[in-house]
Amino acid sequence: MGNFDNLPPDIILDILSRLQTESVSECKLVCKSWRNQVRHPSFSRMQLTHLSDDPAGNLTFLLLKPYRYTEHQQIHYFEYDHEYETHRIRKINIKPPFDENSGGYGIIGSVNGLICLNACNDHTLFDYQPAYICNPVTKEYVIVPKLNREMGGGDVNLRQNFHDVYSGFGYLRSSNEYKVVRLDRRPNFEGVEVYTLGNGNGWRNVAGEYGIDLSVFTFVNDYGVFANETLHWITLDGKIVAFNLADENFCELPPLPCLSLADNVDLNFEIGILGGILWCSILDECTRKTDIWLLRKNGNQNMEEQDDYRSLTWCQEFGLVGMKPLALAKSGAVLCYSPTDLYSYDMNSSCFKKLVNFPRCICQATIPLRNTLIPHMNTLISLKTLGEEETKTME
Repeated sequence: MGNFDNLPPDIILDILSRLQTESVSECKLVCKSWRNQVRHPSFSRMQLTHLSDDPAGNLTFLLLKPYRYTEHQQIHYFEYDHEYETHRIRKINIKPPFDENSGGYGIIGSVNGLICLNACNDHTLFDYQPAYICNPVTKEYVIVPKLNREMGGGDVNLRQNFHDVYSGFGYLRSSNEYKVVRLDRRPNFEGVEVYTLGNGNGWRNVAGEYGIDLSVFTFVNDYGVFANETLHWITLDGKIVAFNLADENFCELPPLPCLSLADNVDLNFEIGILGGILWCSILDECTRKTDIWLLRKNGNQNMEEQDDYRSLTWCQEFGLVGMKPLALAKSGAVLCYSPTDLYSYDMNSSCFKKLVNFPRCICQATIPLRNTLIPHMNTLISLKTLGEEETKTME
């Protein structure tokens, strides 16, 4: 360690920032100089850059156990080592301060180690529940301020339209900004509002033209799917609407080629992220087969790259039965999951390999739900360093 400490401080900082988060936490206990390096203001962002660019890292996800009147919700951390084909599952101790009368909570999204939660409330309480953002590693959390609105008592129209409230959580790498987005399409409240962590301006109403008429869409997913500084929602008829966090405008993505042929077919749609690329699954209720389409760059078969939507096209990649795509392994295989198991799918040979049988307490309570396995990575990103003055520490 003596020779290591003789290195220039910037070299030591670079070396330590390349470690996994769990190892960094141990390094803080080694000596005072290492602890000071880890506390350097730029350390967490340097480490995040290395973690994001490291293809050899383990695949990690959050599993949300749903709300039951007889028990509390639980979030589990699921880690899969694709090199040694091993895994581990452990509970994360998070207790959001939501109203006990609410219907539990959902995960709006996980970005760079920060988890954003929202209460899944009874419709008469929906507007009174703020978002809760935390980092389970640093134990920091912040409660996003309430929107300054009045619900109007027992207004029937509001109760009937509470499902028209949608949320999203994303990150702008160029400006190091984290944003919570709220799209409200109820009567009297229609609009798009954005909360930027740390800027001190609270909720901002995004005024002006959004680029498209949002009133004609009925979205399937309550929480926007985040990729490439953009949040995505899919409609009942398979159209995908994107909200760019940089210019805070909406656009409609290129339509799936198969939609023109599906007028008389009962289809269910879902979207997600695979290797940094947006995917859309189309379930045929008659055959129970799910076709997976990827939004690729024209003429480019690299799943790690994505560009402006004008240069992208939908490509049908493979089909699944009773499973959903989850992540892209280092080998190029696609991880998929069913209500009980985790599989690896080789697109070249079209072969499946069973990897993990989920524990009974997890698969029965969690996996069948829509917002279940959510990509997540442990980081040291600090809410306080981002400028959130009301940052607190979990007990």
